Amino acid sequence: MSQVTQAQENFTAAILRPDKAAAYVGVSKNTMYRWLREKPSLPRLVKIGERCSGWRVADLDAWLDAQAQKSGGAA
Repeated sequence: MSQVTQAQENFTAAILRPDKAAAYVGVSKNTMYRWLREKPSLPRLVKIGERCSGWRVADLDAWLDAQAQKSGGAA
């Protein structure tokens, strides 16, 4: 496996904290939390500590792909 592919694979398993996840999706952190309440299709947060949680990159990618397909856009 090439270094680039290995790095991409490692990043896909990463968990992004809310501020980074929001930037990854392209919205504000407040919007991510609002969507968490209002959009059942948004992936659930993964608890990674007592007071720490985030989203898996792979889950966000799958969700973004589904949103693009719903809207007729390219994945």
